[in-house]
Amino acid sequence: MPNVKSIERILTTFQNEPYNTQEVSDAIGFVKKKIPTEKIETLKKKYLSIKEPSIESKYLDVDKFLSRYVRRAVMLDLHQQKNLSIVDIATGAGYFPFACQALGHQAQAIDVNTSVIYNEMIQALQVNRTHHFIEPYKKLPDVEQRFHVVTAFAVSFDRYYENENNVSRQSEGTWNLDEWKFFIEDLMEHYLLPKGLIWICLNEREGKTYRQDLPAWIKSIGGVALGKDLLIQR
Repeated sequence: MPNVKSIERILTTFQNEPYNTQEVSDAIGFVKKKIPTEKIETLKKKYLSIKEPSIESKYLDVDKFLSRYVRRAVMLDLHQQKNLSIVDIATGAGYFPFACQALGHQAQAIDVNTSVIYNEMIQALQVNRTHHFIEPYKKLPDVEQRFHVVTAFAVSFDRYYENENNVSRQSEGTWNLDEWKFFIEDLMEHYLLPKGLIWICLNEREGKTYRQDLPAWIKSIGGVALGKDLLIQR
């Protein structure tokens, strides 16, 4: 199980501590040494040289985004432990599971495979990712193990309907509280080890939408909610 501080202290430290303490800087330096620099530079030349780069291309800024996720790993004391099992949901470019792997853990990810840039980043970083589209009231894919840590950072989950031609999905709004309950309870029942941790960080849109009911429910089950961050220990 994670050897961590109280769950409330994790979030208060994360939100109030200076961004780059010596401990965080050391961990960032260690993880950066394992970045496949040549592969990342090739992707930058490929995607940043076009006239109108996609939104996802911003995640090619390794220094900026990797540092953020290494800091989260340090808040969980992952730099001081080894061989924990970790899964990152809606992983995007895969920085958090990559950082966890670099720190000596068994990490994997769950996300859709619809972004070409993310797909190539996942491949370059050698992240084990399961393709899955997360929908309300539907369980996550079956896994052969349970995890010490489950994360979902900067997430926003929507309800979708098919357009007239059934070609693409259109959003009809973000999840309500009951849909979030189903998702979190599924994680706790089927993914999390005893005393394991779930860390969810809502994006700005979700943070505003669920500022009242979701954090209140998290607290009612013994979790901690500070701003956009939600932390639950089983």
